[in-house]
Amino acid sequence: MKLSLRKLKVHLDMSEETTAFSAELYADGVKVAFVRNNGTGGCHEYHWYDHGVGREMEIAVHEWARKQPLEFDFEHLDQIVSHMMAKKYHTQKPKPAICGRRRINLRK
Repeated sequence: MKLSLRKLKVHLDMSEETTAFSAELYADGVKVAFVRNNGTGGCHEYHWYDHGVGREMEIAVHEWARKQPLEFDFEHLDQIVSHMMAKKYHTQKPKPAICGRRRINLRK
């Protein structure tokens, strides 16, 4: 199974203990869930899309995640999503902020 994130939005201004973000989660090219973290130290929240198969896709994604070699033996999908989020965020081209007539690069 290939998981990916799209429409990633990182909210550093809201991040306290963990990184606040929101994104769409895709499995094998199909949008399966909206995922977010409020940045206050809790687990990710998943809002699964129903593709007419009930919870089968949600269960399949979680089962796949449990089989992956990870650092910790809990919250498997959260670990995978966090890793994908960090990798995607740090490889995105930064958007310059405009202050008056000058452009400011917010991330280096």
